[in-house]
Amino acid sequence: MKTKSLCVLGFFFVVMFVVNSFMPYYRDDYLAGIIWKTPHRLENFGDVLTSLILYYEFHGGRLVSFFLQFVIMLYDKVYFNALNALAFISMMTLIVMHAAREINALKHPKLLFAAGIFMWLGIFDFGEVVVWLCGSVVYLWTGVLAALFLLPYNLALKGKFLKYNPFLSFIMLCLGIVGACSVENLTVTTSLIAFGVCAYLYKKKTLKCHLVFGAIGSLLGTLICIFAPGNFQRIIDDEDRGMIFHILNQIPANLEMLLFMLPVILLMILSYRLLKVDLATEKGLSKENIVSVKKHHFALLTFVGLTLLSYMTNGFFQYSIYNAIVAAVLSPLGLTDYTTISHFHNTMSGVDEALLYILAVSYIYLKGAEVLHITKAEIAFAKSITLKDIINRYVEAKTAAFFVLLSLFNNMVVMGAPSFPGRALFSSSCIFIMGAVALISAKPAYDAIFESVNGKAIRISGIMLVIFLQIASIAVLHSIYL
Repeated sequence: MKTKSLCVLGFFFVVMFVVNSFMPYYRDDYLAGIIWKTPHRLENFGDVLTSLILYYEFHGGRLVSFFLQFVIMLYDKVYFNALNALAFISMMTLIVMHAAREINALKHPKLLFAAGIFMWLGIFDFGEVVVWLCGSVVYLWTGVLAALFLLPYNLALKGKFLKYNPFLSFIMLCLGIVGACSVENLTVTTSLIAFGVCAYLYKKKTLKCHLVFGAIGSLLGTLICIFAPGNFQRIIDDEDRGMIFHILNQIPANLEMLLFMLPVILLMILSYRLLKVDLATEKGLSKENIVSVKKHHFALLTFVGLTLLSYMTNGFFQYSIYNAIVAAVLSPLGLTDYTTISHFHNTMSGVDEALLYILAVSYIYLKGAEVLHITKAEIAFAKSITLKDIINRYVEAKTAAFFVLLSLFNNMVVMGAPSFPGRALFSSSCIFIMGAVALISAKPAYDAIFESVNGKAIRISGIMLVIFLQIASIAVLHSIYL
């Protein structure tokens, strides 16, 4: 198991290293290479501290990530390429640790591989938060620190505590400060979890000293991050956006995250159905004798072919939709100014690619339900089994439900931030993936998806989809690099 896990981690490390090697410096990377808001390049550690102070005073409180950015820019990019690949596989490992709620993630090579696939498929703005230097340091690296800090709290809820060490409390205090002084929404979530777990364990009379120190450190990190003078300056600059804007912004933000998570969500639905059938069988409900009818999904495949033809020619399909919406919706509303039309045109220019991806993933889902014999008709006998029943029966389902709700809450917290770029969805996406990995680790789902002959089609489809995206990423970045 350990050898297989190391091979999985090694594979993703190599892919990420190659991808990062072809990614040039971009936009904010150049700003990170100079003393903040000055024309002078960073040349030594003193310059790093000067730049960090200026950043904190005039822009924001993400001290840890910007400190790391400034330090990285002192050295050749090859060091970042290696460290970023390491950060990626570290996040994969931590996702499995949190989902399985144990330290030894190397026992689960298939879950590690699933975590890597889910990250490639499900993380919104993957290039900006995992590949781009500034973006990955701000989101991926601090996400790793926060996930590492919160791991002892997750384990403690399961009754697993770290062995006593006289320096453990100090380590947790420092890790709490570093882990929480990250991104605005994640820092609040991190502190709330730390104090929430402490309160729960105190009530159960199992609270340990190092967890308290960790929570205190997390609170300090949150205060440092949130109350940075630079944040108040950004709020002044952003004062034209009221609370209504921030509330309404939650709708597209969460929809975007769920759209990118589509393949992960569909696999979770398959896992849910597998658990439902297993619980129904356990309760003695008899499965109806239904003859499985193989469907060819001609309508779906025709739609795929039409979209593919449009994509490979002149985009006739997406521009037909574009023209129809402009004529039927935007024109009657008087929204035909240059800015609106330009933005809408930019949005619609990617419809063919998006549809191809959604339709392909949907087809894999439908075929997966067929080969696993969990179509709607085949699980009708288990209709009396509710979501609550499954959560009560399978601890993995309960863990998954917690992580999914936590990811949505983590997005809501950012309403108080000056702005909400798509990149801020990263931590929520990783939390959501923890829930997905937890759900598929339940034995009935795990056996059907990873061990059974029928699950082979799903495994191959997932691997091919990710390899295609990896090759495409490398090809595009290589063309830029040249």
